[in-house]
Amino acid sequence: NMTPEETPNGHSHMQAWLLGSNQIIPILAGQMCTGTWQRLFLVELDSPRDREVVVMVWGVAPPDAHHKEV
Repeated sequence: NMTPEETPNGHSHMQAWLLGSNQIIPILAGQMCTGTWQRLFLVELDSPRDREVVVMVWGVAPPDAHHKEV
């Protein structure tokens, strides 16, 4: 069911399914709370191209916190 100009990428969908596409990471005092051997990294599974990364922060900020858009 592919057109001639489409690139096969079923393997990319399976890899993304196995790895997952989101994470929940606690933040304390402005730092990610990860274990000794835990890291957060992004992996491109389907040929290089521009991507958008969305970060959603839930919680309560202290009254003196400043809102910053990046």
